Amino acid sequence: ENSMSGLRKKFLVLLPGVKDEVSRRWKEQRAGKNPDVDDERLEEAVTHLLLEERVECTTFRAGPGEVADYLISLTRALSEAPYFEEATELHCVKRVKGAPALLPTANGNPYRGSAAVEEAARDTWNKMLQLIPGISQVAASNVTHNFPTLRSLTDVYYDRDGRPALTDAQKRVVLATCIRGSGTQTKLSEAVYRL
Repeated sequence: ENSMSGLRKKFLVLLPGVKDEVSRRWKEQRAGKNPDVDDERLEEAVTHLLLEERVECTTFRAGPGEVADYLISLTRALSEAPYFEEATELHCVKRVKGAPALLPTANGNPYRGSAAVEEAARDTWNKMLQLIPGISQVAASNVTHNFPTLRSLTDVYYDRDGRPALTDAQKRVVLATCIRGSGTQTKLSEAVYRL
C-alpha cells in the first residue's frame, strides 16, 4: 500500500496459457482424475482478485507472441498517456491577477522606492483577500481602498503597544460596511478577522 498518497497500488498479472491448462485438466478428469479447477472457479478467482485485491488478471493463449504484443501495447499506452498531477488545495483556488514585478534599480536598491513597496504590499493584501471564499476582486478592492495593507487593518485591531484596541465583537465587523458597496457583509468580515 502506498502510504504517501493514501492510494493502493494496482497490480497486473499475466496468465498465458491458463485456459489451455484448465482444458487439459478437464480432459484428465475424463481419464479418472478429479480436476481442482474449472472455468467457473477461474472466473471467480479472477473477479475476487480484481475486486478485493486490486489485481487485474489477463489471460492469453499459450505462447509468448500474444503476451509480448500485449506488453508492447501496454507500455506504449502508459508512455503516451498524459500525466495527471494529484490535485491539491492550490489547484482549487481561483487564480488572481498578478501585480507588476518589482524591478531592481540601477543603484542596486531592490525596490524602486517607497511607493513601489507600498503598491506591492497593497497588491499582496488584495490577493490574500481574494483567496478567502466569498470575497471577489471587487470586494477585495473595496477593502484595500479603506485598509491599503494588512498592517493598516491590524493597526485598527490593536494599539501601538500590541494591546487589543477593540473587542472581539467589534473586530469581527470592522470590514462589514466596506467589503461591498451597499449593505453590510458581517460574515465576510468575520472570515477576514478569523484569518
